[in-house]
Amino acid sequence: MRPFFIPRTRLVTLPVVSLTSHLKSVRQAAVIQEGNRLL
Repeated sequence: MRPFFIPRTRLVTLPVVSLTSHLKSVRQAAVIQEGNRLL
Protein backbone atom coordinates (compact mmCIF):
# COMPACT_ATOMS: atom_id res chain seq x y z
CA MET A 1 0.00 0.00 0.00
CA ARG A 2 1.54 3.29 -1.07
CA PRO A 3 0.71 6.32 1.09
CA PHE A 4 0.40 8.72 -1.85
CA PHE A 5 -2.31 6.55 -3.43
CA ILE A 6 -5.17 7.84 -1.27
CA PRO A 7 -4.63 11.61 -1.77
CA ARG A 8 -4.24 11.11 -5.50
CA THR A 9 -7.52 9.18 -5.82
CA ARG A 10 -9.25 11.85 -3.75
CA LEU A 11 -7.73 14.48 -6.04
CA VAL A 12 -9.25 12.63 -8.98
CA THR A 13 -12.62 11.91 -7.38
CA LEU A 14 -13.37 15.48 -6.31
CA PRO A 15 -13.29 17.03 -9.82
CA VAL A 16 -15.27 14.08 -11.20
CA VAL A 17 -17.98 14.51 -8.56
CA SER A 18 -18.15 18.26 -9.09
CA LEU A 19 -18.22 17.72 -12.85
CA THR A 20 -21.11 15.24 -12.66
CA SER A 21 -23.10 17.54 -10.37
CA HIS A 22 -22.35 20.45 -12.72
CA LEU A 23 -23.52 18.42 -15.72
CA LYS A 24 -26.65 17.42 -13.82
CA SER A 25 -27.52 21.04 -13.04
CA VAL A 26 -26.77 22.05 -16.64
CA ARG A 27 -29.05 19.31 -17.98
CA GLN A 28 -31.76 20.40 -15.54
CA ALA A 29 -31.44 24.00 -16.75
CA ALA A 30 -31.63 22.81 -20.37
CA VAL A 31 -34.79 20.83 -19.59
CA ILE A 32 -36.33 23.88 -17.92
CA GLN A 33 -35.43 26.07 -20.92
CA GLU A 34 -36.95 23.49 -23.27
CA GLY A 35 -40.14 23.45 -21.21
CA ASN A 36 -40.32 27.25 -21.28
CA ARG A 37 -39.93 27.23 -25.06
CA LEU A 38 -42.75 24.70 -25.42
CA LEU A 39 -45.12 26.81 -23.29
